Amino acid sequence: TGYRTRTVHYVEDNETNVAVMRGILAQRLQVKLDVSVTGLDALAAIRRRRPDLILLDMHLPDIDGLELLRHLKASAATFDIPGVIVSADALPAQIDAALQAGALRYLTKPVSVAELLATVDEVLGKVQRQFGCCGGTPPAPHRADRPAAGTSRGEQDSTLRNPADQHSRPTSANMMGTNEAPHCLNGP
Repeated sequence: TGYRTRTVHYVEDNETNVAVMRGILAQRLQVKLDVSVTGLDALAAIRRRRPDLILLDMHLPDIDGLELLRHLKASAATFDIPGVIVSADALPAQIDAALQAGALRYLTKPVSVAELLATVDEVLGKVQRQFGCCGGTPPAPHRADRPAAGTSRGEQDSTLRNPADQHSRPTSANMMGTNEAPHCLNGP
């Protein structure tokens, strides 16, 4: 990963999902993670301390993620911060609405760890090149037929799961005969 220390702000009210995201992003030592559990808290925190990337759940206890995204994109202070949705809500209308509101990407649960890390690396690499702070080589483009740059085969096969899916299909780790527990972000 060719970028310097960057801040990612994760807006998520589920403690388990926050813990899993911390574990995943711990694989990127240059990423500092800030967390808000409500949309209004996130709005205030992001205005106080501008992150380089926002990861946003769509189902929050006070305002929904789409409303928060619209507030962020309408503000001169925050409109250009890249936002990536990470949500179990996979309805095409919801995905389209988020993308039209300014989300850079919409990752639906279950999300592979490799896909999440590749997205974070790509976005933060672009921030690095845009502001030209410290050089470095941008990450290789992510292709589905091979692990993303900087990821191991284990990262590629781990997934963030919606709990409804955990019992209905085997995890990649189980299919590979490993004892690794799958990473899991619970649904809304």
